[in-house]
Amino acid sequence: MWVSASSPSELPSVLRHRVTVKVADEPGELSTDTPGVSVDRKPLIVIAPPRRGGNWVAENGPSNSSFHRRAILPINGKSHIGQKFAIDWAQIYPDGAWYRGDQRHNQDYLSYGQPVYAVADGTITELKDGIPENTPGPTSRAVEITLETLAGNHVIERIEDGVYATFAHLRPGSLRVKLGDRVHRGQVLGLLGNSGNSDAHIYTFKYVMRIPCWRARAFHMPSHPLT
Repeated sequence: MWVSASSPSELPSVLRHRVTVKVADEPGELSTDTPGVSVDRKPLIVIAPPRRGGNWVAENGPSNSSFHRRAILPINGKSHIGQKFAIDWAQIYPDGAWYRGDQRHNQDYLSYGQPVYAVADGTITELKDGIPENTPGPTSRAVEITLETLAGNHVIERIEDGVYATFAHLRPGSLRVKLGDRVHRGQVLGLLGNSGNSDAHIYTFKYVMRIPCWRARAFHMPSHPLT
């Protein structure tokens, strides 16, 4: 169900569903109301693209068919869908090819080594470097995949209280920031690589709510051409 409103003041504070059924030849109808769900009226954060140039494909985007959408992470006795709004970005050639040369060489992929940019002003609250890169392929991993290595070399930026952006699977030794740095929208944070739970030439951008539980929250990314 889609509800449109011209301003936040028109939004209801609580949403409830009422389910009404008619059972065969029984007289009357049966109805039940669901518990109320609070509506977050806080305006969406507008972010800039985390990459530049054209021909970027959302290879594993936030759709119902995306692996991220159903990736359940059990942490401290609770299950979290922390990658709900994660997007895997891959840059392709005009003919649709992802690489030129040897598909098992990271350097032969168009995406490899591309700069990754801060999507908003913020502060670096977590980073990891030094994880070796994988050989491209669905089963080739340079390290055991755990909660600590899942994102590979990565940077986490705090945009505002309780709102974070994660830039994952970066090239080892390419991070341009350090813990506690204040960064600005459009600043280079590192270079795209193939570390952690990555097949190849893939860069994952995630929106997260808490560390380390990775509870996702949606942002708004303007749909203008990438330059």
